[in-house]
Amino acid sequence: MFKGMTIRKKILLNVLMPIIVISTIFSFAIFIVAERLIDGYIIPQFEESLTMKMEDFEELFDKEFINSAKTNKSVYQELLSRGNDFQKEYELENVYIMSKVDNKEVILFLGNDDKYLSPLAFTDEQKAALDTTKMVTSDIYIDDYGAHKSTFLQVPGTDSVLGLDEDADFIVDLENLLIKVCVLLALIFIVVSGILAYFTAKRISKPLNELVDYTKVIAAGDLTQEIKNTSNDEIGQLASSFNSMQVQLKEVIGHVSSTADYVASGSKELTQSIEQVTEMANQVSAAIQEVSVSSEMVTTGAIQNQVAIREISEGIVEITESTTNVSDESIRTSEESNQGNHVIQQSVQGIDSINELSKASMQMTEQMHRRSKEVGQITNVITSISDQINLLALNAAIEAARAGEYGKGFAVVADEIRHLAEQSAQSANDITKLISEMQNNSNESVEAITRVVDEIGQETVAIRLAGDTFQKISSLISNISMRTQSIASTVEQISASSEQLLGTTETTVQSMEQTSAGTQNIASTMQEQSAFMEEMLGTANQLNEMVENLKGQIAHFKIK
Repeated sequence: MFKGMTIRKKILLNVLMPIIVISTIFSFAIFIVAERLIDGYIIPQFEESLTMKMEDFEELFDKEFINSAKTNKSVYQELLSRGNDFQKEYELENVYIMSKVDNKEVILFLGNDDKYLSPLAFTDEQKAALDTTKMVTSDIYIDDYGAHKSTFLQVPGTDSVLGLDEDADFIVDLENLLIKVCVLLALIFIVVSGILAYFTAKRISKPLNELVDYTKVIAAGDLTQEIKNTSNDEIGQLASSFNSMQVQLKEVIGHVSSTADYVASGSKELTQSIEQVTEMANQVSAAIQEVSVSSEMVTTGAIQNQVAIREISEGIVEITESTTNVSDESIRTSEESNQGNHVIQQSVQGIDSINELSKASMQMTEQMHRRSKEVGQITNVITSISDQINLLALNAAIEAARAGEYGKGFAVVADEIRHLAEQSAQSANDITKLISEMQNNSNESVEAITRVVDEIGQETVAIRLAGDTFQKISSLISNISMRTQSIASTVEQISASSEQLLGTTETTVQSMEQTSAGTQNIASTMQEQSAFMEEMLGTANQLNEMVENLKGQIAHFKIK
């Protein structure tokens, strides 16, 4: 019923409706009391007066006088004269005698009128009076001439009824006046109460309307306005509470804005750091790919050396079996040794290059490890900021709950801030996990590269030893022609050296294969780290977008 109505109208209705009901009941009660007074006192006194007049009127006539008047005109004149005098004396409206003549109902006489034996039917009250010796009084009735009340009495020994009519207009007028007075009192009471209710409602609704306008300004985001409070009642206290809420809301929005700016700058720095780390990781990955390719090349060369050394060993065996072909085999062995020496020197150069690349890779990996620690510190700062934002959102929600209905709009903003803070904290945790995994991978990469460098250093020493051995073999083969007499002992020495060189070469091949596998694992790990860094970059960009959305939401509020 009251939906959509203003407070002023509600107050007016709440005041006027009971007043209308009460005034109606009060007026009706007054009317009932007055009616009872009229019915209980005025009408009975009126009837008593009319009864007394009938008793006096009865004494004027007897049955012989009335019966004679029916046939004797002169007696009728006397009857009429007495009736007129009586009517004039008692100021009655009508005096008359109703009779039956030859079983016909007629007027025997009517005061102030000459209706002698005029036909007129008896009324119900007149018939009732004709059948009883008691006086019969009618109710107040209204006709074209006004309101009347009549009383009837039978004349004993006749078939005639005495009748008196008295004017009862004053009773009807009194009842009408009573109705008018009750209605007028009710209307006056309603109008006066309505005027008082109007000014009371206006006095109550005016500060409420001002407060509503103020809340609309606050809802629009303008926190610079302040409502004027000039009273100490409940509305004044509500206005003071709104002013306090507005001040606290302004402080919260300002703090959230500064925090959002700080988080935005931190997220931008984090994005830049992650981009730098990603670029470095890509460089390290490319370098490790080059190392992997070089390791494969070195492994291929070592396998070729292994094949060559096996051929040398077989040649020495042939030298032992067939000394007659020493010269030819010496020439071929010299050529093979020169070729092996050349391959060994190339292997030494390749190993040196791999060693330098491995050291550079280890330096880049260590630098990336330090960068990941710096990123971890930044994520700790973001986590702390998210906790502060979450605490501020909780305080804002508490203050909005204290504000009640008018703080619901800010409660929604506080809840959204809390969700953003939780998302920021979750993103920071994800970044921390990714950085931790990257640090673990970086540590593993450093350890693997360190092992590769150590193994490459060992293999470099072995290959250099092999190169020196090949040089010795070349010198020995050059002097074979001059030292044929001692060929047996020399061949045995060469056989032992070739077997040792074969074992060393096989070890070198195995080490190079392990080095190649290690470099491939490092390359795969660096690719995974690059993917992790790209994921971290996406998370940082998402955090930056969330901060921008938060700043866009709080930019709706005007605090300066």
